[in-house]
Amino acid sequence: MASHDPTVPHDPDAAAGEPDRRAEPGPVDWDHLRAVTLADPALQREVLGLFLGQSRDILAAVKGLPDDTAALAHTMKGAARAIGAHGVADIADHLESAARSRPGAAGPLARDLVARLAAAIDTASAAIAGFLRDGPAS
Repeated sequence: MASHDPTVPHDPDAAAGEPDRRAEPGPVDWDHLRAVTLADPALQREVLGLFLGQSRDILAAVKGLPDDTAALAHTMKGAARAIGAHGVADIADHLESAARSRPGAAGPLARDLVARLAAAIDTASAAIAGFLRDGPAS
């Protein structure tokens, strides 16, 4: 008989063949946001509002793949990591690397990464709008 590791939570759905939804991260890590804002709702609203504005501005600028694409992507990566939007940050990191490795080269990879970044920002922004309207999802 196999023993159960007490450090790993038991998930009866996983045993029944259901996916472990805890392993599927959402667009924003709300636990991370609570930790970095010391669970202060006013501060959460402020940093989320700043992220929404900054991400919109950066995305508009980066769509044309300007010479400063790497710097813009780096700024987006930091802003996203700060609030726990890890998917946005990961794509911004890839865009930053691509822009640094081939400065001025607006190739298909960079255009694809910008499109993926836009989609990730849209998804995170929708989650943030829901948070600002209704509070965090449980």
